[in-house]
Amino acid sequence: MSLFSTLFRSPSQPRIIRSGRNRRKNNDLSPSPFSDGTDTVHSTPFTNRWQQPQPFPPHRLAAESPINQDTEKKTKRHYPALSYWQRSQQPLLSLLFIAPLLFFYELSILHQSDTVRNGVDLWLRQGLSSIGLGHYYLLPLLTCLVLLGWHHIQHHRWKIDRVTTLLMVTEVVLASLILLGIAISLRSCFVTSEVATSATLPVEYSASGETSPKPLLTNIHTSAPSKGGGFFPQQLTAVTTFLGAGIYEEFFFRLLLLPTFLLIGRSLQLGFTANLLWAVFAESLLFAAVHYQIAIPFTTDVLFPEGYLFDWYGFTFRFLAGLYFSALFLARGFGIAVGVHACYDILTLLY
Repeated sequence: MSLFSTLFRSPSQPRIIRSGRNRRKNNDLSPSPFSDGTDTVHSTPFTNRWQQPQPFPPHRLAAESPINQDTEKKTKRHYPALSYWQRSQQPLLSLLFIAPLLFFYELSILHQSDTVRNGVDLWLRQGLSSIGLGHYYLLPLLTCLVLLGWHHIQHHRWKIDRVTTLLMVTEVVLASLILLGIAISLRSCFVTSEVATSATLPVEYSASGETSPKPLLTNIHTSAPSKGGGFFPQQLTAVTTFLGAGIYEEFFFRLLLLPTFLLIGRSLQLGFTANLLWAVFAESLLFAAVHYQIAIPFTTDVLFPEGYLFDWYGFTFRFLAGLYFSALFLARGFGIAVGVHACYDILTLLY
């Protein structure tokens, strides 16, 4: 190609570069940025007649290197698209869902002196106080830290999805109505028997030791709401107690006790199905038992003195409710189980 044609050719005319042959004439064996190892002719657009072809920038060559591409794949985590059923099971969204309930419960307990705490809430606080960790806000903080640590261990994406949280509210209400239907159907089976007649008005115990008759369908937890008074009305006091039952009973029985039973079954070398059935059955049985006064043999002492007098209808329903909450926890996550537990108790106020 002549010098004249090089300087005065049309800008739209491609510039011809012979990458392999010209470099081998000069004994230059280094790879050319425009060469693919053969004597092929490469055409590059020429926009400025004084512009010389430039090699690829070093950062592009490094980025397109196979070694660097593998390193980038290892360091950058790709999160697949998740459905609502998968996102709602994540511990972070469970924490976001129960956070308003936890805040309202703890704030109400702090400002309402005659509100009866949930029994499991008292047990957990007494256990922490026995080891010198009796700070008031430690238990709710511990609940939040357990969920955050669980989310981190499972390597979920740290993203807050408000739409999923709103859909969880709808699911909780529907699941609570199903549990309410189970309670009504079970009560109709016991209503003709003498056991159900005597169990219709069990005795509930407040913190002051006073007793008050209450329909068995009213709540599912151990402690009963007090008669009201103080700053909050009676119904709001009952709602506060029900929220505490939903949060801390699910935290203790489902989030702490159920995995413990699973580990015990695993140490006994049980199969997957047998271990799961054993853990759910044992945890649900204990969940039902702690709601009642249990006499200690050969003594006059009673376990769980704040609980109900034993009756078959209430024990059967609470055992089935424990199975129901365990299934929700395993299949739908901690937040759904807490919401259904608390929502069911609140719905019984309207029933």
